[in-house]
Amino acid sequence: MFKVLPLSLEPVLLIDGNLKKQHRKFIVAADLHIGSETYGKMNGVTLSAKVHIESISNRFHKLVELTKADGIILLGDLKSSISKITQIEMDIIPVILTSISQHSEVYLIPGNHDSFMKYVTPDNVNLISSGGMVLGDILLIHGHTMPSATRSSVRRIIMGHIIIIHLFATICGKRCRQ
Repeated sequence: MFKVLPLSLEPVLLIDGNLKKQHRKFIVAADLHIGSETYGKMNGVTLSAKVHIESISNRFHKLVELTKADGIILLGDLKSSISKITQIEMDIIPVILTSISQHSEVYLIPGNHDSFMKYVTPDNVNLISSGGMVLGDILLIHGHTMPSATRSSVRRIIMGHIIIIHLFATICGKRCRQ
């Protein structure tokens, strides 16, 4: 059985438990919307891609280091545009995924914004079906599609899409500090 814990440092969850007789920890994040910088650029605000890449990569690296996590599970909407891949997304996403995959395994469950992800996902990143993945008794899914199959082993669902993780981690993080 896995424990699911909010981390007060970032809007992420930590899943901690045994998988196939091996102790495993996973950081779960959702809805990063990388590439939303395009909208700022169209309105005269320029953000440095290098700074953005370093910021996201460093944040994940610190979380992996702090928690000793084995993997990072991204619950969709990694990119911002919906029906295409913008130049910013093409430039930034592979670099970020390559960087964070150097510190731990990375699993990406595509969300409704993640069309064409196979073209920007490095080979060492596990691109999962949008139907989600099961970890012990937990179904991890973005939330914009029905799960690929109903499984009797699933007792809990963790999903992104409506920024549940952010709200849950923020609320629980504040309560845990009080």
